[in-house]
Amino acid sequence: MKKPYLFLIIIVLIPVSMLLAWVFSKSKPTNIHIVDKTVLTRIGQEHVSLNWILNKEKYTKADGSLYSITEDYHGFFPKEDKKYVIDGMEKFTPQELNKLAEVTDIAYYADTYGIYKNEWFNQSESLERSGILYGGMSEQDIQYLTALKKRKKLIIAEFNDIASPTTPKVREKFENLFDVKWTGWIGRFFEVLDTTKANELPNWLIKNYKKQHNNQWPFVRGGIVLVHESDQIEILESGVHLKKDLPIIHTSPKYQEQYSLADEVKYSYWFDILKTKRTNDVISTYTLETTSKGDSILTQNNILKTFPAVIAHNKADYKFYYFAGDFADNSVSRWLAYFKGIAPVARTVRTFYIGDYRGSFFWDFYEPLMTKILNDNDQSKQ
Repeated sequence: MKKPYLFLIIIVLIPVSMLLAWVFSKSKPTNIHIVDKTVLTRIGQEHVSLNWILNKEKYTKADGSLYSITEDYHGFFPKEDKKYVIDGMEKFTPQELNKLAEVTDIAYYADTYGIYKNEWFNQSESLERSGILYGGMSEQDIQYLTALKKRKKLIIAEFNDIASPTTPKVREKFENLFDVKWTGWIGRFFEVLDTTKANELPNWLIKNYKKQHNNQWPFVRGGIVLVHESDQIEILESGVHLKKDLPIIHTSPKYQEQYSLADEVKYSYWFDILKTKRTNDVISTYTLETTSKGDSILTQNNILKTFPAVIAHNKADYKFYYFAGDFADNSVSRWLAYFKGIAPVARTVRTFYIGDYRGSFFWDFYEPLMTKILNDNDQSKQ
């Protein structure tokens, strides 16, 4: 056999063998409850990365079927002709929430930001603020989380679960339940801040910044936008206030080994700035690499320069993780989930791509972190 044909056969056999290995791998029946109140389209973007990992690791429902992105969650369900269905925890009584917690293995709160009238009726992400259709963490969510904590079930939550539009009263209950404290600030990296070129900048953000800063918008590069719950806005521009454009997620050597994480990863999407008590462990931290001008803005506004990215309480009394970012919202090819061993291959390939920050974040951080958390929990049940 000529070498070119042999090479072609090998190229074909590798993915086929990976697919067959996934097909014949053992499934892991697990009762997982996903809460996502921010599903604008049936793609389910806010929890798409989570479902990818559930499929990759072959976590299934009791009947053996895989978890569906479009059906298997609680929250906002978009339908045709701008119709929708709300199926959240709010429909349950306290007794029903206790029963649900009893049979739950894992709860993942992907996003409670919600759906707003402008974006829903325009069917696109709105650049203007409007009245809310559905969103915010509710009293029923808190009751459910309390019941889960009491039963030592694995709880995972992430941005935006306790920021606006969650009420201060409900937020405080969540904070007391899990020993975390939101500072009131959220942020995001924008590659372009020049309003003549940028198309992702919300109009309300630009208006509020100008109103607060003498009608000025002097930005031409990219940078990090910081928004307070009071609507105060501060901006750190690349090269002026920032030494490094993006927030950097650092992980200590101890947790690098435990969760198979890199020492640092760039993060380019929404994050919230929290504090935590010593009852929790900080797996990873964000750092804003600022210049002296950037330091002045942070200091004047009491904004932390280093703050938790992943908070964990994986102890005998309860199991809880908080991801201080929109971690489950990453575009990833769904079909790749069905090839066993794809993760290390994808990580190798990704090293040749420059500028795909969210793709790199998924493969270098979210995928190994979530895989480890889920599999550790699965082994603890055996």
